[in-house]
Amino acid sequence: MKDIKYKTELDFPSYRSDIKDDVIIMKFTNNAGKSAKVYSQKQPENISNVSTNGTKELIAFVDMQNGKGTFKFPANKFPLGPISIRVDVFETKKITDDTLPVDSAYFQFFNYVGIDWKSGIDRATVNPATNGMKITFADNFNAMPLLTPVGINMGKTGTLTDNLDIPRAYATRKVDETRGGMFGWSFFSDYISDESDPKQKYNPFKIISDGKGNNYMRINTAYWADAHNGVGIEISGQRYWGQKSTTGYLSSMGADGSGFFTKGKNNQYFESRMFLGPNPAHWPAFWLLTSNGGCLSVPDENGNTPWGAPVWKVGGSDELDILEGYLGNPESYQIAWHEWGYSTGKGGGTWINLNQTVFQNINLAEGFHTLAVLITEKTTYYYCDNILVTEHETLKYSWEYGNYFIINGGLSDHFGLPDAGGDTFGSEHQPMGFTRYGDECYDYIDWVRVWEDEPGILRSDTARPLNEDTNVPKYSLPETFFEAGQVGSIIEILVDRNMAASSIYGTYTVTFPDYPEFGEQGYKIIDAGSAVNRRQESIKIRLPSHSDWIGKVDTIIINTPDSGRKTLLFTVKSP
Repeated sequence: MKDIKYKTELDFPSYRSDIKDDVIIMKFTNNAGKSAKVYSQKQPENISNVSTNGTKELIAFVDMQNGKGTFKFPANKFPLGPISIRVDVFETKKITDDTLPVDSAYFQFFNYVGIDWKSGIDRATVNPATNGMKITFADNFNAMPLLTPVGINMGKTGTLTDNLDIPRAYATRKVDETRGGMFGWSFFSDYISDESDPKQKYNPFKIISDGKGNNYMRINTAYWADAHNGVGIEISGQRYWGQKSTTGYLSSMGADGSGFFTKGKNNQYFESRMFLGPNPAHWPAFWLLTSNGGCLSVPDENGNTPWGAPVWKVGGSDELDILEGYLGNPESYQIAWHEWGYSTGKGGGTWINLNQTVFQNINLAEGFHTLAVLITEKTTYYYCDNILVTEHETLKYSWEYGNYFIINGGLSDHFGLPDAGGDTFGSEHQPMGFTRYGDECYDYIDWVRVWEDEPGILRSDTARPLNEDTNVPKYSLPETFFEAGQVGSIIEILVDRNMAASSIYGTYTVTFPDYPEFGEQGYKIIDAGSAVNRRQESIKIRLPSHSDWIGKVDTIIINTPDSGRKTLLFTVKSP
């Protein structure tokens, strides 16, 4: 976690506020700052060009005075709807290409005076990989969906593709438990239309219109420390494990198999255009589960389930994570595929680096991206902005049973992990954590769409995944040799990590030469932990203090915390 002295705070306007003036003066504070660069996503000059994601535009260079910065934002020249302004703060007045910011802050707003460019499913680009496929589900969020906790009798919402104004239906909790399942450190809140109801202090679902005919589903993830102490007890606390944050969860299939799921044994393509809230520890996701996951999808005496979905828990199940975001590091996101209830060894995952020219260097907190997956009989392909980013051998049940999709916010149980019911996410505990931009965090979903082939059609994508090598975690040692001046000293071994590796946490495994006769005077690890959002880490080691160590030259073996277990070698020469 970064030191609070480097925290950048927005002084004006307020976090997540609406912008309704053509030009607005923005003010911020960073007590360590001497200068800043300000960026935002901008549309192309030709706004009919929706095949690009625009550019990352430099808005201003700010000469800060006494830790204060001010700049003009010409809102009427930037995209309509949700936007983010990135402020990189530096400790020096002079900035070169090699100067690193002491903080990168993301201020999210809703721009009502911007340029209407790319929003709405009618302007969505079509991935050539779907040529010949049929749209079997679409939601433009023109209307508030029908939201129920576990989704009973939601109908067959895949029949509504021709009318985007009819509300779709979603379950707002996991459908594998009759009460509704949960995970992580945000409880999945029920939807209550009356915003004055005290059980709904933070509305997790809201349709936001930009005034030009474009609508977004806004999912709110919020820190709610008193939720389990009476307020909101019906949807939190005692019935689960006392989570102190709330979020929204949309499942296209209900517990009884109603709603929407794809057919098994045919090619299928899921996609959604999304803009994610910037708060560290925020854990948004767009993912699939195989459609045998509804706990009330049980057969009658004739062997038929209520809505034709596969029977609950027959066989194993698969999970495909199209997007798993960890906003402590918004410049990359995780794709993962899991086998549940069985194992063939085909599960895995990778990290996608968005800090690349092909994505206009626009990360998860800076603008919209379209995330997608294509499942064929042999291979499953993943896309970002219609660009193939990775692939793997198709998992058994994702092909055989078909799938339903889920979109949710959340607070990561992999980041700042508290004890059960514990509270380490509030500003008093983590001022640079989730609440650094206040207690709330907004995700905007522009649309979601699903395509399917008829059974029996063969399909593949022969393109090579983009920059495949950059999505693989890499580690290196900037220095590989140390000559000790005295025995028993403490040294730091620096480890450099690329963008993909910087999203990994865990512990380095360090192996020393075997000196059993040294006992407590041998090598000792002081700190070998790894955390997210670090491009450089250090391993602290105490060297042997035994006199017999003098004259030795040792090789220390370091294994990295990821599943690939990269081995690094470091040499130490004793006095």
